Amino acid sequence: MKTLYEKKSLAPNDYKKFETAYTNSQQQYAQAQKGAQQEDKAAAKARVEQAEAAERIVRKRLSDSTLSLRLAALCRSQHRGGGDGESGHRHFYDC
Repeated sequence: MKTLYEKKSLAPNDYKKFETAYTNSQQQYAQAQKGAQQEDKAAAKARVEQAEAAERIVRKRLSDSTLSLRLAALCRSQHRGGGDGESGHRHFYDC
């Protein structure tokens, strides 16, 4: 490009556009080679920790609700023979 500009085959405005695009490309390439910035890494780590905490909360809630449902089913299913009911069975709830 520079040789075309020097030989007056390329307009000065076009040369500046190409030169600016080239400089921007070099800067973007240098940033890509450096990798993610520290702020980006810290933000990603915070999002991971937040997601893990949310997962723990949901698992705890699921565990609590599962336990209470099992306990309720156990309470309803316990009965012993005896004498108060129609079938001669007496129901005991130890809950």
